[in-house]
Amino acid sequence: MILGWATSAQSTEAQSVPTKPSPLLTTPPLVNPAPFTLSDALAGLSTSAQYRQAQLALSTAHAQLQAAQANLGPTAGVNGSVSLASGSSTATNGTVSSSTDLSISAGASVSLPVLPWSAAQTAARAYAVARATFAQTSAALTASTELAFAP
Repeated sequence: MILGWATSAQSTEAQSVPTKPSPLLTTPPLVNPAPFTLSDALAGLSTSAQYRQAQLALSTAHAQLQAAQANLGPTAGVNGSVSLASGSSTATNGTVSSSTDLSISAGASVSLPVLPWSAAQTAARAYAVARATFAQTSAALTASTELAFAP
């Protein structure tokens, strides 16, 4: 019987312990944020994915154009080689003969990319396309943002 009383006392104590509200369940006081304006939206366009993608494509095309323009001028090259070969041979009668061969060669090259399909012209066209695409993307994002805020 005493054992039964201890069990019921424990369950009573467990029910009478006061509980504190969890700090996760409390809500912060409501604050009236400033209204989101058209100028806020337009200022945030530069962080949008479409804008960043067009901006990165433009930067890549510009870097490729600069690299192609750096390689646009004439290139010249000089090369040469020297080789020395020596050998000996023994004839059937026992005489030994030796020979030495010396070979020298030299060359030069000059090139100038003047063809209309050269890398620099291709890069210039790609940069012009990327610039136009960036302008169109920027204009389209601005127009759609302004349309969203229209009364």
